[in-house]
Amino acid sequence: MGGLLAQIIMKSFKCVFRDGKVIVNDSKSISALIQKGYGTKDDKILELSLVEGLYLMEKDKVQLEFEGKLINFSEFIDNLIEGEFLQYKVYKDLRERGYTVKTGFKFGAHFRIYERGAFSKGEHSIELVHVLNENSSFDMHEVAGAVRLAQSVKKTLILAVVDNEGDITYYRIERITP
Repeated sequence: MGGLLAQIIMKSFKCVFRDGKVIVNDSKSISALIQKGYGTKDDKILELSLVEGLYLMEKDKVQLEFEGKLINFSEFIDNLIEGEFLQYKVYKDLRERGYTVKTGFKFGAHFRIYERGAFSKGEHSIELVHVLNENSSFDMHEVAGAVRLAQSVKKTLILAVVDNEGDITYYRIERITP
């Protein structure tokens, strides 16, 4: 979906979907979205991640216009690659559990999560979340490295495993020292 260019209309303002991000230009909307823990402010715009835009779309907060026609949520989801879809499922689940969910890219994870209200107070995230399909394989050395990285920034690593039925199981992975 990274190369698509589309417009997203949020009630009374427009956003642009470009290179896998949703760009918000309306200052009032930017403030409201930031207060709810969405996006990253960059100068006078707010960048929403793909999963944030999808979540708002599914909640009927935005409409997506692509190539001159409105596209509904299920049509958009059908065009995602599997990894994006799994990340969206986990993002949605965490949001609905009351967490603020932000990208974990610079920490080598899919997401970092904040307890309810912590993000708006400027507190640090508590956990890093890495999303996996139940059929994925992974190297234990990679997991050990991810755990060490998480602990070095005072966070806990969570593996979010999505099964073939779409159910999510969360595993907290911590290093045990003798």
